[in-house]
Amino acid sequence: MAADYALGFRTLDEEVSGVSLDVEGTVPTWLSGTLLRNGPGKFEAGGESFGHWFDGLAMVRAFRFDDGVAYTNRFLRTDTYRTAREEGALDAAQFGTTPDAGLLRRLSNRIRPPEPTDNACVNVVRTGDTHLALTETPRRVAFDPDTLETVGAFDWDDDLEGHLVTAHPHRDQERGELVNVLTRFGRRSEYRIVRAPDGAGSRELVATVETDR
Repeated sequence: MAADYALGFRTLDEEVSGVSLDVEGTVPTWLSGTLLRNGPGKFEAGGESFGHWFDGLAMVRAFRFDDGVAYTNRFLRTDTYRTAREEGALDAAQFGTTPDAGLLRRLSNRIRPPEPTDNACVNVVRTGDTHLALTETPRRVAFDPDTLETVGAFDWDDDLEGHLVTAHPHRDQERGELVNVLTRFGRRSEYRIVRAPDGAGSRELVATVETDR
């Protein structure tokens, strides 16, 4: 039976808090805590359907284990979300969806490239006490892990940026830090390996690898 790929583009508009989920089997008595997940939640804006899974508006989910399982979900209130909701339009700088921006907007984008999207719908990580939603652009969004309410944009206090940043930093448990890769494009592009110690407000450069490809 062929897979129904349309299921991966089904919109979920409803936000709920603390809804008790049906459980098949038994939740272990020792299991207690919260599982946080992130992903796309809405795939349309102004009647236009998005063309890439990573373009869906970011939604954070929480599964709380404590004598059962309770579910909460919230859209991230980002610039991309507000533009889609209030103006019925999608930001120009997305993964696989190219909206009809009009002639003036296209000319402006050639002169001054648009800001990369803050639609952080790929992953969630924690650094210190701060929880972040991530995508493959250097724009991170902090959120409250208890209510899932959006706190706002998060910026590191350093100049170690790139045009692309992986949304899947690796955690070094022994060192207590996150390790990630930034990509900078130019005449000679480069990969920049960085680390962020737990609770630190800035990252440290570990190594740089230049490439002409």
